[in-house]
Amino acid sequence: PGWWEPGPALSFYVNQKKWEALPEAYRSALEAASREAALGMMASYDAKNPPALKELLAAGVTMVPFPRDVMVAARDASEELLAGYAESSPKFRKVFEHWRKFRTEANAWFASAEKEYGDFAFGG
Repeated sequence: PGWWEPGPALSFYVNQKKWEALPEAYRSALEAASREAALGMMASYDAKNPPALKELLAAGVTMVPFPRDVMVAARDASEELLAGYAESSPKFRKVFEHWRKFRTEANAWFASAEKEYGDFAFGG
């Protein structure tokens, strides 16, 4: 994957007023269904990708990362686009700021825990 998609994710969006108008039981059902869909998708992603990679490598595919300059250009273009949306939309800016803070904090965790474990366990 590229920097923009290191792994799978699902999102479920509902109009806030419509959501609030739903009976609590329906909201609970939708929340449970959303969590189940995300969990199922992640499990499928994690289960199917290792054998798919093995099949590709067995067929002679050579895996190479994108060149660093391509990654930097893609990241910079994405950041510019997102900043433009944040500038023109207060609603987008509010979500974007929270997402960016979460992303920064989550990346700090994964860099110190998951990556370090992977490097140690698999000699990365």
